Amino acid sequence: MNTVMKFSGAVIDSPEKIRKIAEDIAERKIPDYGLAAVTSSPGGVGTGTEQAEALTEELIKCSVDAVFVKDGDINAIKSAVQSGKVPVSPGALDKDVDPDTTAVIVAAHLRWDCEFVREGGAIRSADPVYYPDAAERRFLTYDEVMELSNLGDWVVEGKAIEIAKRNHVRILAIGPLEKDRRKGTFIMNNTNLLVDNTPVTGISVKEDIEVFTFKGIKENTGAAAKCFALLDDLKINVDMISQQVDDDGSCSISFSCTKDQGGKLEDNMSGNPAFSGITVESRKGLSMISLVGAGMASYVGVAAKFFKVLDEENIKFYNISTSEISIQITVASEDKGNAVISLGRAFGI
Repeated sequence: MNTVMKFSGAVIDSPEKIRKIAEDIAERKIPDYGLAAVTSSPGGVGTGTEQAEALTEELIKCSVDAVFVKDGDINAIKSAVQSGKVPVSPGALDKDVDPDTTAVIVAAHLRWDCEFVREGGAIRSADPVYYPDAAERRFLTYDEVMELSNLGDWVVEGKAIEIAKRNHVRILAIGPLEKDRRKGTFIMNNTNLLVDNTPVTGISVKEDIEVFTFKGIKENTGAAAKCFALLDDLKINVDMISQQVDDDGSCSISFSCTKDQGGKLEDNMSGNPAFSGITVESRKGLSMISLVGAGMASYVGVAAKFFKVLDEENIKFYNISTSEISIQITVASEDKGNAVISLGRAFGI
């Protein structure tokens, strides 16, 4: 099987680990099947060039016809593959292109599958830091992973998955030196044959969230447009927007953002004419909990169970937002652990 293997920094952070990876590649390299490697740097510091060069040297020692490719040059990678070589390239090309994305771009150009070789192996339904019993997922859809990535700290870059979906690149997240592909997580299109038959597949957490509420916005005054224009000027990315119409005809608009962006907003609101006559309230110290699953679109009762769990655990929630495959709420940060564990157990993930 033709495969682009992307190695996380943690699996190649020592000469011994790099040597073992090289030996594994040499063992699995089958004639007439292509292989390419993309490296990350330990801790995400650097481009991964040092690791790519070291892996190339070790592969050559293992009698693998490997070649180092600078800066992920697609033409050079294609040329190496056509010559039967194993190209090895650093993955962090610049601040906007991470190793996950580089590997998927290479796989898309070659029309190959892609493996994310990572510590921990298969992707779990939630971060074990919050939920130690989180189950390993065998299949996830592109949409589920993009949603989980966009809504919280997740193990795969959303941009990489977006490119994979657009170019039909199948991804396998798997542990280092693991030869049984059934122990990894496949990320692919939603098919009835391959995707787990459950409404919920993952929970993500985004910490340091603040919620702002603009009160007293008059109808048809353009005040809301002016307020959000300021947010756009400040490059503030808002989530979970909701509106409530008050008895006097005015409305209140709430939204969430990160703590850093909230501070930037507060620094620029004072004296700004866009907020004339508008009362601004904020709630700090929150976390956003997101329940995600492609099956939500066809299963009844997910929301009912979701809020029943919160009620039984006496977890107070604030903003609510939904999409076709997710439910998001904000809770006090001290409640996030209980929320993730309780929801994970209730939905069997």
